Amino acid sequence: MSWSELDQQILPDDTRWGQGFAGHAYTDSELAEFTQHVAETPQPGYGPRLHTSAEGFERTEHGYVLPPGYDATGAPHRAGVNPARLDPDIPTAADAWQLSAALQQHFWQGGFALDQHGRPVHPHADQLLDSIGMNTGIGWGRRLGENVLVDAVVLIGDGVLLWATGDAGRWALPGGYPVPGDYGLTDADWNAGRRPVTVEGIQATARRKVAAETGIDLPQDCPGEIVRGIRPISSPHILRTKEASR
Repeated sequence: MSWSELDQQILPDDTRWGQGFAGHAYTDSELAEFTQHVAETPQPGYGPRLHTSAEGFERTEHGYVLPPGYDATGAPHRAGVNPARLDPDIPTAADAWQLSAALQQHFWQGGFALDQHGRPVHPHADQLLDSIGMNTGIGWGRRLGENVLVDAVVLIGDGVLLWATGDAGRWALPGGYPVPGDYGLTDADWNAGRRPVTVEGIQATARRKVAAETGIDLPQDCPGEIVRGIRPISSPHILRTKEASR
């Protein structure tokens, strides 16, 4: 099943589809918003954004050849991560490096275009490369699977649950990425390409992150639903499976 078909299966109510979801391309107004809020946002460790006009860029039968020089190198979020869970820091400059064959097959069967290292590329990469561009070579999120990013909206009376992120006193919705255990799987399953995306798994991720970030344990039978499905560009690092955020 392709990523766009899976989107529609998980959220059949198309009135709840947001930007880039279920195979729908970004609109001109959405791209303009990304340009204003994301494309020019500098972050430590991030290089320039890649466009199709860059020397060495190629479209291929299976995806893209990405030239070196547009990579994030020494990005702060890599610090303290187990090296076994990291791709090379600048994989587009390391010609011999490849994502495992099992994961390449997993992503290819799901309809993702791949780069020359077998990494899945943003489902709407053509739009991005021809407009706002994208960063490449982050390479730490592969074990996180499709990187379904969950933000939990927990209603308490007339209020919404927020938590203090520790980032300059900011408040945010609890949420984050899935782990294999959210789907009853092991790391070995994950690394072999067993990476299902289901409503139940999304809700399990939401409950786990709410507990971790706010200390509140939501019961298993707590009513919940997916209220919005989007494929946002929420930060400068676009080339990863995070691109498949929901």
